[in-house]
Amino acid sequence: SQTAHDVADIVNNELDIIKRRLQRVLNKLNQKDRLFHKLEKLLQRIESTETALNDLKSVN
Repeated sequence: SQTAHDVADIVNNELDIIKRRLQRVLNKLNQKDRLFHKLEKLLQRIESTETALNDLKSVN
């Protein structure tokens, strides 16, 4: 269970870096831009992955 916890922490840390960079890009894009919506969906997937990893940590 400690290994799962450690892996979840490492992945969450990396996802947080990606998420912050993605948010910076989104702030610079026009909301009407198609790329904006694709990146917004990617951000939502990252956030749901973070939630799943945190759930995994709490189970272990």
